[in-house]
Amino acid sequence: MTNPWWRGGGWSFEPPEPLSILELVNFGSMDLRLAGILWLMMERRASVVVAAGPSNAGKSTLLGALMDLLPPGVEQIHLMNTVEDIIFSEDTVPANTYLVASEISNHGFYLWGHEAWRAFELLSGGCGLSGTMHARTVRETIDILHIALGLPLSQIANLDAVVTIRMTGSWEAPVRRVEAVGLITPEKDGLSIRIISSRSLDNEELNFADDGELYAALSGKIGISANLIGPEIQLREQFLGNLIKQDRISPEEVKKAAIEFYRSRHP
Repeated sequence: MTNPWWRGGGWSFEPPEPLSILELVNFGSMDLRLAGILWLMMERRASVVVAAGPSNAGKSTLLGALMDLLPPGVEQIHLMNTVEDIIFSEDTVPANTYLVASEISNHGFYLWGHEAWRAFELLSGGCGLSGTMHARTVRETIDILHIALGLPLSQIANLDAVVTIRMTGSWEAPVRRVEAVGLITPEKDGLSIRIISSRSLDNEELNFADDGELYAALSGKIGISANLIGPEIQLREQFLGNLIKQDRISPEEVKKAAIEFYRSRHP
C-alpha cells in the first residue's frame, strides 16, 4: 500500500484517500488469488476484522476496499461508540445487514464495552460485521477481544476471518502488505484459528494452504460446497485480472465492475 496520509512533506490528519482492491494488488499488498478469496468471502457477507500493530498501517484503507465488494442491496450500518448507533428500521433484515465499526478499541470514541458486546451478539442473529483493530497477529486479535474486551469465545467464533497487515520500511516510505488471513472456526470448547494465507519472511511471497484444506475451510465459513470453491475463486481472480489489463482499477471502477459481475450472475 502507498502512504496516502503523507502529503507535501508533512503529516496530514485528513482521512486517507480510498484505494481499490486492485490498487492494493498493484502496490504489492496482496496478489490476485488472495483478492479473489477475499471477494468471495465479502460476497457472502463474511464478518472480518482487519488488524495491524502500528497506526497508519492501512487498516481502514483495506477495509474500505473490501466493503466495495459487498453485493448490491446489502444494508451497511456504521457504528460509532454508543448503543444508540445500532438502530434498525422495521425493514431491516439481519441476513442482509452488515455492521461496520471504524475501529474496535477502548481508545477514543470507538466501539468498545457494552456496545461492542451488543454488536457481536448481533452476529448470532445473522448480521455481518467488519472493523479494524490494533493487533499484530490473528491470535493477538482474538486475545484482545477475549481478555481485554471480555467477549466469550462463543461470540468471537461468530467472526469469520482476521486479516493482518505488516508495515515495514520508514515512515517516509512505508511498505504495507497483508501478512496473514486466519479463519475463525467454532469448536466444542471454544474456537480454532486456521491460517489460510501467510506471507513468507524469506521472500515476501504469499503462501496458501493446500487446496483441499483451503476449500474445506472456506466451505465451512461461507456455505458453498467445497468442490465449487476453487472455480469460484478462479472466476473472480480472472475477472479482477481483466480489470487490471483494462486499467479499470479505481475504487469507482472496481465497485461498478463488481455490481456488473453480480448482475451477470443473478440477472
